[in-house]
Amino acid sequence: MTHRTPIVLSLTSLLLLMLVGGCGSNGQSVTFSSVDQKKVFAHAFPEAYISRGTEGDLDVFLVEDGLSLAEQKSTARRPLEAAPATPRQIVHVHVVWTPMRNMRGDHPAATNAVVHWYVLGAGGAHESANLLHYTGSGYVKVILSRTDARVTLANISLRLRERRGDLTDPLGPATLSGEFSAKVSDTNVKALLAEVRGFTPAVARGE
Repeated sequence: MTHRTPIVLSLTSLLLLMLVGGCGSNGQSVTFSSVDQKKVFAHAFPEAYISRGTEGDLDVFLVEDGLSLAEQKSTARRPLEAAPATPRQIVHVHVVWTPMRNMRGDHPAATNAVVHWYVLGAGGAHESANLLHYTGSGYVKVILSRTDARVTLANISLRLRERRGDLTDPLGPATLSGEFSAKVSDTNVKALLAEVRGFTPAVARGE
């Protein structure tokens, strides 16, 4: 049997291919591993927020607002140019219960979180007309302080739940893993919760 070595690619480059006809940064790094394609796509999110709910649960968000290629490459001495926009991405991790410190991610009972990954096409107020919505569950460990948290994702399985518009699914079934820091911000998390509930009303209703 031939051994296939996983190929590490930029998720930003992959997402550009999702737009029909469309043409490593610093941040909170995670990896999406395609089960079918045997490839690993690494990505760094520039924003990460966390907030504790009234029932002791936790909501964590990783956010990247879509930018044009010209904006990503521009400098103070170079004017912006018109260019295709990269999709906006939001990863929402809802931690239902906090595991004990000695619990490992491969423990049979170590499924304590639900994950939603939204990929939104460019389009301003109508960006959700182009949408990929992945869902899954797995193990999330959180070490929370007053101002920030260290979040570890392990054994998160993802599948495409919904596709709208011109975006296509290049991953298929995938797994999500990573470790990153998130800033405690009740205000930002509340706003993001309201935003993602607008993308998928059925999810907001618990369907």
